[in-house]
Amino acid sequence: MLPVAIAPLSQCGADATVFRDPIVNFAYGGRADFRGKHNALYNFLSAPGLSVNVKTEEAVFFAHHGVLTVNGTFLTEAHITSQLSPQRLATASFWASELDPTNFGWRVVNGTCAGRPFKFGFHGKKDCFALKMAMEYSSATFELGNWTVTMKGMPSCDTGHDCLIKGPAHRIDVGFTARGDTPARDFPHGLIGQSFATPGVVRNGKQDLYPFSGDYTTTAQAEGAIEGVASDYIVHSAFATEFAFSRFNAAKAGPASALGAKLTDVVEASSIDRVADAATEADRRRLSEAPCPPPSGPPPAPAQACCDPWPAGTRSEALSARTSDVGAGFLEIGNTFIGLCGDGGDAKGLTVCEAAAHCKTLDGCFGFDYYPNMFGGEAYYCTNVQKTFQGGRGGQLQSSHYYKLAGKVDCA
Repeated sequence: MLPVAIAPLSQCGADATVFRDPIVNFAYGGRADFRGKHNALYNFLSAPGLSVNVKTEEAVFFAHHGVLTVNGTFLTEAHITSQLSPQRLATASFWASELDPTNFGWRVVNGTCAGRPFKFGFHGKKDCFALKMAMEYSSATFELGNWTVTMKGMPSCDTGHDCLIKGPAHRIDVGFTARGDTPARDFPHGLIGQSFATPGVVRNGKQDLYPFSGDYTTTAQAEGAIEGVASDYIVHSAFATEFAFSRFNAAKAGPASALGAKLTDVVEASSIDRVADAATEADRRRLSEAPCPPPSGPPPAPAQACCDPWPAGTRSEALSARTSDVGAGFLEIGNTFIGLCGDGGDAKGLTVCEAAAHCKTLDGCFGFDYYPNMFGGEAYYCTNVQKTFQGGRGGQLQSSHYYKLAGKVDCA
């Protein structure tokens, strides 16, 4: 059963992303991990006249600075099918394998426009009637109506050092954007698309929790966040559009499944897709066609856990007076880390302020190691007081240790 958490609604549409190994951020909030199956094709988005399939490939790679070996997967191909009219069909594929070691390629995208083949790469573009395609250096966008699909090719290991043991050298990160009332009209489905059909519903599914060291094989298949099971979304060829919950040949404004029907009240309340009279319909159209304001920036980090600069601490003080008390403030020891810290888990893509705020709420967390140059900011949360301090390293592995001090107030 899906979670019942409700996220704020927006007439300006929603975004969903799938990235790294692979992590899913759903349209209205929530997260899950998705392993897939080696060399299998899955439908990620199915809407009337639009389908997006992706391939997952197995890979083995190092994590946590080489002390953890992961057997996981990456997305390596993405395939779009668009029914432009009863007589016109367009297809397009993005191939991570066409990128060279510098992440560059001349034939990264290929496909057909009403039966005529095309291909392009760096700074190429193609307009196939209503389907607009363009590529920058290693990222491509595909626009059809109010749907935009973004594909970003990049090295499978993007940590600044060689972590790949075996598997594809490049991967694809995929993004989906639906503008206006498109989700309400299309009732999309697919592994990612279904999250657009339930405005306000936060979907949280199974996640793979990496240990700090050793060997680990991912298993999460987005259980708990999707309808059915992952195998229901397998398609048998790159441009196949039929699977258990396909919407490709469906009319707009029809529920995709039993789940969609159960959540009809939510969809109608937010999108007003079915209306009683022409005047109301005209008002709704004016609202959906109005330009959306530019996105606002992220909310500020909690003031009580964000200092500039952070007060300096010492190893001796940390060993004698650190605490896991929720309300205690942090001090920083530069150029230092705790060996094999991470008993409390780790997190990527966050600021030091966000890492501190999380440690405050984590049971038993007395501190964390923070690597500003890893994964856009990586934190390892420390809960084992038996681990010892070690000298810091430079470059990509530059780090600081932050610890909570008994009686300390943040930034004071």
